[in-house]
Amino acid sequence: MDVRVLKEDQKSLELEISGIDQSVLQVIQQELLTDENVSFAAFNKPHPLLKTQKMSLIMKTGKPRQALQLACDKAYSKAKALEESITKALEQYGGSV
Repeated sequence: MDVRVLKEDQKSLELEISGIDQSVLQVIQQELLTDENVSFAAFNKPHPLLKTQKMSLIMKTGKPRQALQLACDKAYSKAKALEESITKALEQYGGSV
């Protein structure tokens, strides 16, 4: 995965991201939108032939980098909890992962 900062100021951040699936960005976007300090968070694929996607974030208050880091941390924690729940369910079902 490669991430490049395209634009950044005190209230906004725009990234170009390659080597990652849209579903990961969707989870991060959802976490950003639950933050009351975030006024806008979105991602898009500028062109179907390009292997990059863009993510934009605009803050009401606070720093965009911190909001993005917090959203990534929350997404990671939720994915880890899901992995543990699935592992536990599979073990109870009669086997190991």
